[in-house]
Amino acid sequence: MIPKNIIDPNIVNQEWDYIVIGTGMGGATIGHALAKAGKRVLFLEKGEDVTANPAVMKGNFLEGMTPAPEHGGEIAYRNAGRSHEKIWDVFKQRPLQPLLGSGTGGSSALYGMVMERFWPQDFEPRRYFPSIDPKSSLPQRWPITFDMMEPYYRRAESLYRVSCSIPDPLRKEQTFAYLPSPALPHKSARLANFLKHKGLHPYFSPLALDWVSGCRFCQSFLCDKGCKNDAQKICLEPARKEHGAVLVPCCEVTRLEADGRRVTQVVAQHEGERVVFTGKNIILALGALKTPLLLQRSTSEAYPRGLANSSGLVGRNLMRHYIDLLAIFSRSPFPKHFTLKESSFNDFYVFEGQKYGTVGSFGHMPPTYMILEDIEKELETTRSAFLPFFKATRAVIGWFLERFFAMAGYFTLIHEDLPYEDNRVYWDEGSHGTRIAVEYKIREAEAKRIGRFREMTIRALSPNPTMLLPQADNLKFLAHASGTCRFGDDPKTSVLNKYNRAHDLDNLYIVDASFFPSSGGTNPALTIAANALRVADHLLAQN
Repeated sequence: MIPKNIIDPNIVNQEWDYIVIGTGMGGATIGHALAKAGKRVLFLEKGEDVTANPAVMKGNFLEGMTPAPEHGGEIAYRNAGRSHEKIWDVFKQRPLQPLLGSGTGGSSALYGMVMERFWPQDFEPRRYFPSIDPKSSLPQRWPITFDMMEPYYRRAESLYRVSCSIPDPLRKEQTFAYLPSPALPHKSARLANFLKHKGLHPYFSPLALDWVSGCRFCQSFLCDKGCKNDAQKICLEPARKEHGAVLVPCCEVTRLEADGRRVTQVVAQHEGERVVFTGKNIILALGALKTPLLLQRSTSEAYPRGLANSSGLVGRNLMRHYIDLLAIFSRSPFPKHFTLKESSFNDFYVFEGQKYGTVGSFGHMPPTYMILEDIEKELETTRSAFLPFFKATRAVIGWFLERFFAMAGYFTLIHEDLPYEDNRVYWDEGSHGTRIAVEYKIREAEAKRIGRFREMTIRALSPNPTMLLPQADNLKFLAHASGTCRFGDDPKTSVLNKYNRAHDLDNLYIVDASFFPSSGGTNPALTIAANALRVADHLLAQN
């Protein structure tokens, strides 16, 4: 029996048209579309409701708002909209804590607001990897085409109010629903002209934000000015306030119960109590790391390997993006407004028949104290002999970093990752004090491709002095995880069909980045949102 002061019994006792688990880019977008069409939608969110939590921390990094011992605590993480859970790196035998959202809006509440389309080539990926490792499970094509997705890209751009004054000139055949954005500031415009003279094709990164006075482009923390167009602001709140959807925050779904080919119950923990919800259709959007874990844990006599797992692929084919930073130096300090993710170019997205990825302005570097703390933790974890020297010279290193960062602008290199079945995420029984375990390694062919992309980008920016800050080889960030419940036409080689419904179940859908059969080479947020709108249209046509 659920106490009345915890959840309204009417929420528990009714059968919902749709139960959406997770309120990030996929979950909030599809829930909004369904609620707007008159469907009864219930959102279940493990984290806090950031609009109702009086202790929520916005406008700065958690690490800058609380003392060091406190910002490591679970409550502080929840109040900052971040996941406190650690992930066990099986190969490196150490815990990871990637920057993942936890709370309304999910990871979109922390994202850098870049919402960019995948390319037509991303929907036929294998032809652009001529030297692919034969063990890769990269498919020839997606079960849908770019032409099928393009109208949903436009709808998602309009919905999230994506702005871009200078679209990518390499996408001339595409039409966009962009709003205008401010012109490039002088130094960024000068860099763009330099890239043009080098024969490249710079453009303004498409950003999902409202251009308000004092906007600081809150990357990696919650926005305090309401300018970030995340899933909470754009979809979840309107679904609740305008279309009757209901949200239950602080509600962790622990398993799904199924009878035959239908999920019949959603079992959760809320305020220490067990609670059961029922719905005609269940939509998972917990993210590519946590959605497969829920399915794996939902075992029964009928489903001994967990739900939707007749293929054995739930949790497998884990991909991420290889992320590198490249510092480009100037004779005078770069103004802070340079870091607004303004300039990007895609000349190496497909180059000489090989796919690589996107190069774009990074945004604000984390504060120096965070970088120093991260370095010290890494040295402690690896038991490095350099640790005593680092501690003794920490102040000097910090002084140097402050000046280093001031003299440079930063580009991000987003390299495409490829799927392999043995790269996977699974439920850990707690032997290392964690509940999520990841097995992931970079193949030799991928390492060579990362190296080529780095070399081409550095050469493109010459003769400007540059310095590579390599991150691609480091798993700890797990940036843009995807692929762990891929969609496809064959139930033997995929988990979902082309409408994102589980092959094994008639009322279970997945709309986070789990469904990707390939990772693409650019930010996945817009593709997740556009696909959620596509799946919503399919569901509404069926019901």
